[in-house]
Amino acid sequence: MKFFIPLSMVTERGGNSDPYASLAHGAVYGPYESDREMRKAFARLGASDRDKKLALVFDGHIMPIEQEAMGKPESEKSEPGNMDNYIADEDNIDKFRCKKCHAVIMGAVVSHPIHLRSMPGAGSGQCQRETVPYCPNCETKPDPHGAPVYK
Repeated sequence: MKFFIPLSMVTERGGNSDPYASLAHGAVYGPYESDREMRKAFARLGASDRDKKLALVFDGHIMPIEQEAMGKPESEKSEPGNMDNYIADEDNIDKFRCKKCHAVIMGAVVSHPIHLRSMPGAGSGQCQRETVPYCPNCETKPDPHGAPVYK
């Protein structure tokens, strides 16, 4: 099966064109049975003739993932950030693993708006950021919008 991700030429400030800059924002199109079918679908996306038409093309297959491999349903997951639920990885001292499922612990950035203590609800627009650890299988992903911090 064929898949593709359309790439657009992104020009940087220095005048260099980077075809991979749009990769992070691209959607994956597919599956297609043949190259011809894939090329027709790519042509239908409507890029103008003067634009460079680039795509990252790859072979792959779609496979079902058992519920057990994906972890618990969101309704059964616990709150993130409890360091008692994690153990240091024996092979890599920079990683932690979940005590329950042994998954690698992830980190999510949470931004806390800084409010003025003298004026409740008012602030300068600045945020204090922290990285909150969580197990992707057993804990909910932290909300990126944190609680206000008063200064």
